Amino acid sequence: MFPQSFTKNAGFPYYTYDQRGLLRQWSPNDGTQALVDSLGMFTYYNSNNQIFDNNNVNTYQVFDDDESCFQTGNGAWILEYPHWDLVNDWQLPDTEALYNATYSSVSGLPRFSGRVYFTSVANTITSVVNQNNISQTVPFSPASVGDIVVVGFTTPNGTARLPLTGSTNQQPSINSFVYSSGIISIVLTNPNANSTMTMTSGITWNIMLIKSS
Repeated sequence: MFPQSFTKNAGFPYYTYDQRGLLRQWSPNDGTQALVDSLGMFTYYNSNNQIFDNNNVNTYQVFDDDESCFQTGNGAWILEYPHWDLVNDWQLPDTEALYNATYSSVSGLPRFSGRVYFTSVANTITSVVNQNNISQTVPFSPASVGDIVVVGFTTPNGTARLPLTGSTNQQPSINSFVYSSGIISIVLTNPNANSTMTMTSGITWNIMLIKSS
């Protein structure tokens, strides 16, 4: 691995981060390498040569993104050995947010920097008559109108279907949304024309709230 701070080196052309755009003005021999501070070591690929993956099998298209690739008139500079600064900027903020976040399925404390919330609640819907719907409201303080709500369920026997009694084999449709500030609505709809869906006990709703703003 390279040291955490590049310095000017007689063996490699050296650019500061602010000078990185100068690579686009230089089309040297294929395989030439250069160092860019805070980005890493780049290798130049002439467009007449194919750019292979690490197994030297498949070619791939490159795009100038101003940090990992700089295209010239005849080829492209490709980042092959990233600098620690780049690793930190590209990956660590998200990782640290996960490590520092708190999560409780009961209280719905923030996770992912407060953008996503979780909670769970016992089902209180006992039955849904044929071709009708019924809703259960769930108080949840982070919820605001316009937020995205995703609801799943846990059953007492661990099945992937809601446990129902009665003659129907159909499952109710489940919809969810923020009804008003601090209130989530879970709506079950019975599509069956002839049978009431009766829910058995022990169903838990698992709720994920994604903030829209």
